[in-house]
Amino acid sequence: MSDTRFTVVINNKKYDVEVYEQGDNVFLVKIGDREYIVHLSDEFLEEVEKQEEEEVTSMLTRAIEESVARTQQPLYHAEEQGLILTSEFPGRLVKLLIKEGDLVNQGQTVAVVESMKMMIEIRSPYRGKVKKVLAQEGKFIDVGQAISVIEPL
Repeated sequence: MSDTRFTVVINNKKYDVEVYEQGDNVFLVKIGDREYIVHLSDEFLEEVEKQEEEEVTSMLTRAIEESVARTQQPLYHAEEQGLILTSEFPGRLVKLLIKEGDLVNQGQTVAVVESMKMMIEIRSPYRGKVKKVLAQEGKFIDVGQAISVIEPL
């Protein structure tokens, strides 16, 4: 798959999308001013190779729309329960240092994300009680993806 550029419409808003191959099954996807690291399965890539360029764009658009829908849906539900702690970096969540029911202090490290070969600590911006953990250790997370819901104290 070569570098690709196209436009998608999500929730009636247009976004310019750029896709750059980074390595085996790993792509950098730029949507507007945000960047995401995307890992695609061999099966998906095999299907892409069989398609015409228009169909590839359509497949990528659907995948992006589904991904956005999955990451946004829990956010709206969780906002009713407390404040949402999100990641500012795409990467692998290598350590999750909290669990439901834990008390966290402002500035406390709650997770560590590996992004671009750097370990980045994610700290709680407020004091509170962890109501729900929304991310899993070892999984990849995107910019803005919810990690946990914290009820302020």
